[in-house]
Amino acid sequence: MKIAFIGGGSLRVLPIVRSLLKQGGILQKGAVALIDRDTRRSDAVATMIRRCPEFAGSNCDVRSYTDMEEGLTGVDSLYVTMATTREPSWSENIRLSAKAGIWTSDQLSIEGCLAAVRYGDAILHFAKVMETVAAPNATMLIFANPVAVFSALVNKYTRIKAFGICQGFRNHKYDIPAICGKKGYDDSVNVISAGVNHYAFMNSGTWGEKNVCDAFDATLRKLGRNYRKKLEEKYPSILGLSYAIMLEDYDRNGSFMVSSEADGMVNLEFKSLFDTVVYSHRRRKSDPEFALECINRRYEHFYSLLENDSSDIWDNEPLCRCDDHDLSNDIYAALCGKKTFRIFASALNNGAVKDFPDDFVLEYSMDISRKGIKPVKNLFVPQPHYGLVMQFAMCQTLLADAIAEHSPKKLAAVLTYWPQVQGHVNGREYNLAMLDIHPDLPDYAKTAKEFIR
Repeated sequence: MKIAFIGGGSLRVLPIVRSLLKQGGILQKGAVALIDRDTRRSDAVATMIRRCPEFAGSNCDVRSYTDMEEGLTGVDSLYVTMATTREPSWSENIRLSAKAGIWTSDQLSIEGCLAAVRYGDAILHFAKVMETVAAPNATMLIFANPVAVFSALVNKYTRIKAFGICQGFRNHKYDIPAICGKKGYDDSVNVISAGVNHYAFMNSGTWGEKNVCDAFDATLRKLGRNYRKKLEEKYPSILGLSYAIMLEDYDRNGSFMVSSEADGMVNLEFKSLFDTVVYSHRRRKSDPEFALECINRRYEHFYSLLENDSSDIWDNEPLCRCDDHDLSNDIYAALCGKKTFRIFASALNNGAVKDFPDDFVLEYSMDISRKGIKPVKNLFVPQPHYGLVMQFAMCQTLLADAIAEHSPKKLAAVLTYWPQVQGHVNGREYNLAMLDIHPDLPDYAKTAKEFIR
C-alpha cells in the first residue's frame, strides 16, 4: 500500500507508521509519502522512520515531498489530520461563546463550522488532485475536525471515497463499563449506532455475553433513584456528570448516546455542563507566541534524536513510541484484506439510516474490508433525538455545499439555523461577532454577514 500524509512532518506520523509497519502486510513493499512545505520537519520524520526497528526488511519506500501532485501519485490512501483551529481566534471564540451562553468546540458548533470554511478549500483540493493521479479506488481518511463536513465535501464533489474518522470512536468501550461500575477499557463492548459525529445513538449493543441494555437496567436497580448523584460522586469531574446524563437519557427515553464528547452531550442537558466547563474558560488568555515556542521546542528535541543512536528511544521516547491505538491501524488492515473492521464513521447516508435523505452526511456503523464499505443493516436514530440529528445533518451537508460553491447565502443559512443558535435571543449578533474574529476566512464567508438573519 502507498499511504500519503498531508503535513508529513507532523510529530504524530512516526508513531503511526511504526505501528503500521509492525503489523506486516500493509506497508511491506509499499510506500510512505510525507507531504509538507517544511522539508526540515518531513525529512526528519522520514529519516526516523527508516531508522526504526520495524522498517528493517520492509522494502518500504519512504520519501518527503513538497509537491502535492508528486506525493499523491499512485497513492492508495491519504491520511488527513491537522489542527483546524487557530489562535487568537480560538480563545476569542471561547470567551465570546461563554458570554453568549452558546457551546463551542471544533466540531458541533459555529466555531466548528468556521473551521470547515477555513480549510474546506484545501481538503477539496487534496481530493481533486487525487482524482487525477491516485490509484484506482483510492481512499481519504479524514481525522481533522469537523470530520463530517469534510467527508461530505469530498464524497459529494469528487470521486474519492472519504471517511470522517473520530479518534473518540472507542469512547463507548470506556464509558459503558464505567457507567456500570467497571473502570477501564473493555474491547468486548460492541455497539451499533447512527446519528452525527459526537451525537449518535446506540441501536443495539453487547458487552461480552451480555446485552448492554440489560447491563444498564441492572445498574439502575443497583444504584436506585439517586443514580445521578452517585455517578457524579464516583467520577468527580465532567466525566461523572456526562455519565449521569447518559444513563438518565437511557432511563427516561430508552436511548443511549455512544460518545461522552461534551459538544454532543450538551444537547441532552445544557446548563449543568455549560456551568461546569465553559464558565472556567471566561478568563482564558490567548498566548500564540508561547504556543509556537512550545511547538518549536518539541521539534528541536525531535531533531536531537536524529543524533541519538541508542535503541532505548524506540520504547522510551514519547515522540518515537508506536501508536497502536490510532484507528488507522485497524482501517488499513481491513482495506488490505487482513480482517473486517466494524466502526462508526461519517459518510453520505446512501440509504444506510432509515428516514434520512441519501445525500445527507451521517455517522453510522459500517464494516470496512478489502471489498469496500458495507453499512450495518436496519440503522435508525431513536425518536427522541431524530429531529435534532436531522437538523445537524442538514446543516453539515449544506455547509459542504456552501464551501464547494463558495456560497455566502448557504453559509449564512447554516449559521442562522444551526442548533443552539436558531431562536437564540442574541443568535444574529453572535454569528456576526464570530465572523469578525476570524479575519482569515475566504471572501465569501465575509460576504455571508449580509445574509445573516
